[in-house]
Amino acid sequence: VGSRAAMPGTVYVQGEKTIVRPTVGEPAPGKTLHLYCSPHNAGALELSQELVRTHPAPLRVTSDVGEMSACEHMALYLTGRTWTSANTTMALAHEVALAMQRGVHILLLHEMPGEEQAARHGVEFGTFFADPDGATPGHLLKAGIYAQIAVPLKGVEYRKVSMALFATMLADGIPDDVAPVTVDEPPEFAAFGQSAHDDDIETLACD
Repeated sequence: VGSRAAMPGTVYVQGEKTIVRPTVGEPAPGKTLHLYCSPHNAGALELSQELVRTHPAPLRVTSDVGEMSACEHMALYLTGRTWTSANTTMALAHEVALAMQRGVHILLLHEMPGEEQAARHGVEFGTFFADPDGATPGHLLKAGIYAQIAVPLKGVEYRKVSMALFATMLADGIPDDVAPVTVDEPPEFAAFGQSAHDDDIETLACD
């Protein structure tokens, strides 16, 4: 098989294996961080660490909601645990609404079901709409939280492709159509804005 030239940020897939690893550069002008991972979104920070292990990059990540506006993206890691944790779910929903209101891009990362995916709590995407135990809060649905396509995360040999797609989204930076969105947040969700968060800013990089 002949080789193909590729520009940074492009992924070619051949036989379900990645050929090119996208390069994640510095944050966009006016931003100092790449990614906000909410402490209320189980597994989100660990997923960013998994990415760095497979795609060497000085990825700047924070779990401090006070730094959210300095980030290019907010990760929303979608698994069977995302919307099923009572007060934790409400706190996460508040932060998602805050990001949308501030015009911070929501980067959807969907852990799919399949081989070796049970430990990652992979579920069908429809779970986030119809399942009473896992549905997304209604005000976020009305605000268009799922208007974009989520990065599909699979297991076994497909994991490398999934991580390359994740890296591509980061390498491509902030989408041109991202803008502040009005979110009609119920008072019981907005109340979680008073919660304290510990500062946790990290620069993740492979050895």
